[in-house]
Amino acid sequence: GASELILQANGAHPVRLYTNGDERVRIKSDGGVAFYGNQTGAPNGVFGYRYDKSNDTDLSIENLDNSSVNNNAGIRLASNHGNIKLRYFNNGGFYVQNSSTSGYLHYYEGGTSRLYIDSSGKIGINETAPLARLHVKNGESSASAYAHTALVVEDSDHTFIDIMSGTTGSGGINFGDSNAIQRGVIEYDHNSDFMRFIIASGERFRIDSDGRLLVNNISSTSPDGFNSLIQVNAGNHEGSITIG
Repeated sequence: GASELILQANGAHPVRLYTNGDERVRIKSDGGVAFYGNQTGAPNGVFGYRYDKSNDTDLSIENLDNSSVNNNAGIRLASNHGNIKLRYFNNGGFYVQNSSTSGYLHYYEGGTSRLYIDSSGKIGINETAPLARLHVKNGESSASAYAHTALVVEDSDHTFIDIMSGTTGSGGINFGDSNAIQRGVIEYDHNSDFMRFIIASGERFRIDSDGRLLVNNISSTSPDGFNSLIQVNAGNHEGSITIG
């Protein structure tokens, strides 16, 4: 018939397992388990594992069944509030799943918060109360965010956003909608050093490398012999500038 192996220690004594004369596993009287590996000092935690060596020390949880992309290997952490699962799926996807609708993800470096994701999906970098879908904070400005803001970049002093491009490329901001991905554009061309503005999918004006403002014109002209700082190509409209 069926048989079973029972290891039992009387009273408050632990159960110890040895190999090659060294203790490898200890089951404590309170149910805690310590895996000593190649060490003599007990590891930390209720379920602890310690193995010191010069390269990786891995705790391996494997599921090698390829019958479905939904097969996965994972770890489940639970409390009375809910549970969180870390899963690696057969399709290469890594998932962090929090069962609590009020749950959050918080990463600390020492005692300092570095990354925070709240229950609504807002992400704060160095910020635990993000004001937008993404809030990057270098310092406290005490400012409020616009209701429709998706990105907040904050500092207590000067604040910049760097858009870095190659010396022959360009960088900019696209304003798109369902009709056009570049309905509006602010673009800087590094090859020719000009900045242009696209409105209603057409270029309306640019500032060239000499500081000239070219309206409805992509190159400087001087019909009157003067290479004016402000040049307007009226096209089919009256060639005038209204002031006041």
